[in-house]
Amino acid sequence: DGETLRRDLRTNRFYGSLSTENHSVELHALKSQGDMFLSSAVGNVPKETYKETDFIGLSTNSKFLNDSLTLNMSYTNADNDFSSEYTLGKGIPYNPFVPAIQFTDYKQTIEEESFTASLKKEWNLDSHDITLGVRYRYKYFDLEDLKFDGAGIGFNQPYKRERVYSIFLEDSININENNLITLSVMNQEYVRNGEAENQNTTQLRLGYIYTDKEWVSKTFLSSQEFASEPYMTVSPHYGNVNLEAEKYTSIIQEVSYSDLNTISKVFLAYGIYENMPILDTAFTIQNAKNEVVSHLAAAEFTLLFSKKDKLELQANYFYLESPYLDKSTKHYNYVIRMLNSINRFDIYNELAIHTGYDNVDNGYGYSAGIKYELDRDLHLNFKGDNIFNSGLEQSFINQINPLTGEITDSITVPKIERRFLVGMEYLF
Repeated sequence: DGETLRRDLRTNRFYGSLSTENHSVELHALKSQGDMFLSSAVGNVPKETYKETDFIGLSTNSKFLNDSLTLNMSYTNADNDFSSEYTLGKGIPYNPFVPAIQFTDYKQTIEEESFTASLKKEWNLDSHDITLGVRYRYKYFDLEDLKFDGAGIGFNQPYKRERVYSIFLEDSININENNLITLSVMNQEYVRNGEAENQNTTQLRLGYIYTDKEWVSKTFLSSQEFASEPYMTVSPHYGNVNLEAEKYTSIIQEVSYSDLNTISKVFLAYGIYENMPILDTAFTIQNAKNEVVSHLAAAEFTLLFSKKDKLELQANYFYLESPYLDKSTKHYNYVIRMLNSINRFDIYNELAIHTGYDNVDNGYGYSAGIKYELDRDLHLNFKGDNIFNSGLEQSFINQINPLTGEITDSITVPKIERRFLVGMEYLF
């Protein structure tokens, strides 16, 4: 009725693997049908949604020369069908390609295919552990099958194929049994046929790790460039073929202490984004003109009562400047988790509190589960997530003025789903 939107999904999966001492093959197949909710809806909130996915993935792993040479290959193929229907007189969206025309039916098919091959060689030379590798990735993606009220829009995708050539080098330097220095560098060339320019990116990382019986300290400095995400450049809804590569520079510090009954961790991070992709007033992806600063602080404490009984406490704070030069984002999350084992029962309880998210109301989520061991190889389990349906709620756009871009109506829906799972696990 335009007010209640389902998010049901039925998924069938198959997974199989074969392995020998030096070789392995894995096959993963998936077919899902159901509601896409708001994940791929266009513009406003629809009356009905549908999504169907067919996926198959095949991967191999082979080791040679006493496991010092590794060859990995993988192939994936996926077809995704999306559709949305809208009720007359209830927030009908405007065609993003012909703003003066409204539509009541939207359909799109996305075809994807990829092949990846990587070769990695390792050497152990005195105090150096060196890894040199090369990788090739081919990706095909077609988004042109797009229709509004059964009519195509004549969309011509700027490019459909991407080839990525990568080379990387890592060196772990063992100073002594307590101190380790890590160095790594990777360069990638993105070749995009069509109207898009090629992009070249480099990633550098320097790390220092200290360990002893009780303390572990990890420090990492990094400078990472990321090519513009393909769908952001070619999307018929918001794409921009002229997007530039992003850059992220960061420093990370992690310290942990453990003894027989406790584990304590502190995690600190500071980063600067350059060329962050953002939506402009015309709902087109652009690179932000200003640097965006972020920092994160997190703490964890675990109290061990026994091998299977423990209490976990977590708290974290995240700050992100706004690339739009308006209000910054500050997130606070707190988690209390209890794991207990009583005879054949394993019991799980968790309370999570979330505050400070943009366009999201504060909330808490209580989850619980129980696992019962019928025998050594057979287990039954039951779990409930967000049991009281009191988790975060997020605001979504329901109506946009096509001439001014002003949001004239919005709705609030749960960001964290309430769900109950029943399962059986058999080991053979």
